Amino acid sequence: MLRKKRWVFALAAVILLGVGGYAFFSGKPFSARAQSTDAPVQTATAFIGSVTISATGMGAVIPAEEASVGFYEDGVVGELFAGVGDEVEKGDLLATQANTEDLELAVTKAELQLQLAESALQAIYDGYQGDLASARLAALTSQSDLEEAQDTNTLLQYGRCADEVVEDYYDAYVRAEREYRRINESSVPEAVKQDAEDALQAALANYNFCMTPFTDTEKAEGAASVSVAEAASTATQAEYEKLQTGVDATSVAQAKADIAEAEYNLSVAQKALEGASIYAPISGTIMSVDAVVGDTVSGSFITINQTQPITLTVSLDETDLNSIAVGYEVEVTFDAFSDQVFTGHVTRVNPGLSSMMNSNVLTAEVELDTDSYHKPQNIPIRMSAAVEVINDRATDAVLVPVEAVRDLGNGLSALFVMENGRPTLRKVTTGIQDGTYIVITGGLEAGEVVTTGIVETH
Repeated sequence: MLRKKRWVFALAAVILLGVGGYAFFSGKPFSARAQSTDAPVQTATAFIGSVTISATGMGAVIPAEEASVGFYEDGVVGELFAGVGDEVEKGDLLATQANTEDLELAVTKAELQLQLAESALQAIYDGYQGDLASARLAALTSQSDLEEAQDTNTLLQYGRCADEVVEDYYDAYVRAEREYRRINESSVPEAVKQDAEDALQAALANYNFCMTPFTDTEKAEGAASVSVAEAASTATQAEYEKLQTGVDATSVAQAKADIAEAEYNLSVAQKALEGASIYAPISGTIMSVDAVVGDTVSGSFITINQTQPITLTVSLDETDLNSIAVGYEVEVTFDAFSDQVFTGHVTRVNPGLSSMMNSNVLTAEVELDTDSYHKPQNIPIRMSAAVEVINDRATDAVLVPVEAVRDLGNGLSALFVMENGRPTLRKVTTGIQDGTYIVITGGLEAGEVVTTGIVETH
């Protein structure tokens, strides 16, 4: 029972809304319209169509990419391999510089300079290794000389021979004397006796040498020799230790600086030689060649524009800021192709506004879809165009005039549908509108007649 009462109340509310809405459409008080439901109304028939929300502006074709090229250094044009209007591919040879022999010679000289600088550094390291080996040998030799001088000086101070040497020489002398007496007392040839006598005299000389003391002069000379040997050993050892710390840092630093300078000079020379030939940095069309063979040129003199894909810059009113974004579809028409509509998409929107004719404008770039034109279609740079940026679009949709729909609030919409010759309120759902027509997404079918207002009668 409760559910039935609720349905009755809801029905009554719909009837009341219908009558009240009818009165609202008429612009007359409810009581007056309720008593005159036969007043003529304006109507329209719902139909299938399309609605587009867009922003329009003017555009002009610009290069997709532009490059200006010239020789690396000022020079004379030797040959030109492309002219204005020619299509070139990236890497194509465009021009060469005359008289490149000097540039080639400069590269050769720079290479030689670098080799010499590197050799000088290597010589420092090689010389260091040789000096280190020589210093080590000198230190070892002077140390040996010092030890020998010290041994000699010790003999000078304590005698010509060590005690054991004296003893050995004495024993040798005694044996030689005994042998001499034995041989001299026997019947042997005179030659044998003479040999024994010679041996005896030699043994005696050795013993006498050891037993003869050194003079003060000899002792002084021995001490001086030690002092000289010590000084030499100290000097050679110091030099060796100095070299052990490494190569001379100043010399190495200068040699490396010379190498860096030589490398820079070689780089400049190589770039100048390489830059004597101009190659296309991009694929595109030659737009200008500001020189002929034999001209002396400075800086860039060949300009290339990349014309594919076709790109335009577009200016729109600043109020269209919310109607454009990267990726939005565009429709482009040129006066030269008035019967053709080109399609594309927005590729860039400038973050700031530009000033044009005392007005702020929004600028963007668009790129035409390659399948929307016949390549290679001649669309010159700077050709103007009308550009429509598509914000939203509905196709094959049920449309009615915007005047037919009333906003009931809370997201509800309604219109009056003519049923049996009388307007009947019906709730509907709506979509986008372009100011003339509105899309009905639910509650109405194409062919149905709706009211758009009341015809006033007097």
